[in-house]
Amino acid sequence: MSQNIIPKKVFNNIKVIKYPKILNQSKLIPGLTYIPNYISQKESDFILKHLNSQEWSQEILRRQQFYGTVYYHTRHDLPQIQPQDILNSNITKCYDLNFFDFLIQRLINDNIFQADYPPNQCLVNEYKGNQTISPHVEDKDAFGPIIAGISLQNPTYFRLQNEQEQHNIFLETNSIYILTGEARNNFKHGIKKHFKFEYDGIQYIKDNNYKRTSLTFRHVLQQGTKKPYGSTYSEYPRSEYSFIPASYVKYLEMAGARVVPIYYDAPKEYYDNLLTKLNGVLFTGGGQYFDNSTTLGQNGHYIYKKIKELNDNGIYFPLWGTCLGYEMLMTFATDFELELGKITGQKNVITKIQIVDEDSLFAYMPDQMKFNVQNYYLTYENHQQCVYEDDFYNDETLSDIFKLISISENDDGRNFVTGVQAKDYPFYGVQFHPEKNSFEWKVNANHTLEAVEMEQFYANFFVQQTRRNIQSFKDNEELDKYLIYNWNPVYPKFKSDYNQIYFFKNYDKAQEEKHIQKTNIKNRKFIEIVKE
Repeated sequence: MSQNIIPKKVFNNIKVIKYPKILNQSKLIPGLTYIPNYISQKESDFILKHLNSQEWSQEILRRQQFYGTVYYHTRHDLPQIQPQDILNSNITKCYDLNFFDFLIQRLINDNIFQADYPPNQCLVNEYKGNQTISPHVEDKDAFGPIIAGISLQNPTYFRLQNEQEQHNIFLETNSIYILTGEARNNFKHGIKKHFKFEYDGIQYIKDNNYKRTSLTFRHVLQQGTKKPYGSTYSEYPRSEYSFIPASYVKYLEMAGARVVPIYYDAPKEYYDNLLTKLNGVLFTGGGQYFDNSTTLGQNGHYIYKKIKELNDNGIYFPLWGTCLGYEMLMTFATDFELELGKITGQKNVITKIQIVDEDSLFAYMPDQMKFNVQNYYLTYENHQQCVYEDDFYNDETLSDIFKLISISENDDGRNFVTGVQAKDYPFYGVQFHPEKNSFEWKVNANHTLEAVEMEQFYANFFVQQTRRNIQSFKDNEELDKYLIYNWNPVYPKFKSDYNQIYFFKNYDKAQEEKHIQKTNIKNRKFIEIVKE
């Protein structure tokens, strides 16, 4: 096949761009770009020397290194985004992405990535002998629209395929391929097992001496998480900040509540103190992985147990969970014994629910609204896990603590739980997102009057429950230090499902800065007194 200069697409500073070397194909793949000799052999040797001086991890057959963020797409029993503090993993390092700054800057200068949307992760894979990688599409919810891969050491054939067509592409040493658009989203890519292959009259054998290393650059989205991964705002690095979508704050304020954000990474003394002053807690939704080895899982479970203890001691303390927060609520109730089900039909969709227990919070819902939620698509759902209806009833712990109050039908015909209410505690959980209808405009939420009225019902119901709790801060001065008004929401100009976000420095750093601020104030007062 002849090699043509790519029309229209412009990469700065690159004189020659070639279409991929595709075997036995005359059809070009939209969104696929190939550049030979993108890095020099000297740069390749420099990178390999550094990689071989670092510790490799081996969760799968291939050896790997992670720069920026640890991510798995080949181990389905592990979460997509691995927490850095995972205990049951052979991963010992997640290295600083700064090592690849010279390459990232080149990718930006060459207009492959944008400066305000740069790669924030590099995954290093080492292929020995005839090792392969299964055909896959990079998770669209986890990664941005551009995938770029650089090949080091030996060449190989790279396969792109969908249901209609299949392409084998020859990747030369030190070349780069770029997947965007159709090639990125609609074609699976991988490396097939082939012991021998030939290109340009040269035969290659993938024996024990064969080795190839790939560098895959991606932008990790990691949207909707309790702990933000790789925000494109450089002033909010993932290792130093957590966040809350502003829609949850507005949702509660709409019903007459004042909001106090709770740090996810604080010591237990912080929760012990704060929970004696608050009137209720809402576990928000998101995409953050949690279990009993993560900070979020451990501290969330502790909060759940403390709230349960307060209720046992006669203090009425409501707890609400939305989406991920609902999944946390159910998981904590079973002391992490619950295994959530996988579901594929509930990503960014609006659905109907079926009310199955009216002797619940639905007893307070007006009849017309009950008709609306069951007959019209008002409810926004965005989740990949759930509790199926039959699993709920088969789980003695869950069905003993909660009653099932609403369900929805997945597109495969199987019913899953969308609403629960504890039998003996003011605990409520919904798999859907009421807060989206009024305040989030980047997702497929319903913004009609009926949908907004439904949202207001859930907010009003929960906040009315919190009014039954009479705890308080000792005075307004103490309360003022905790209120959300101490933070300003940020309008995210990077790709995000949220219209506004509150960012919070990690607990230890925030306390350290408060201490410094107090010390400075005291010093100023001392100087003023001396001057007088």
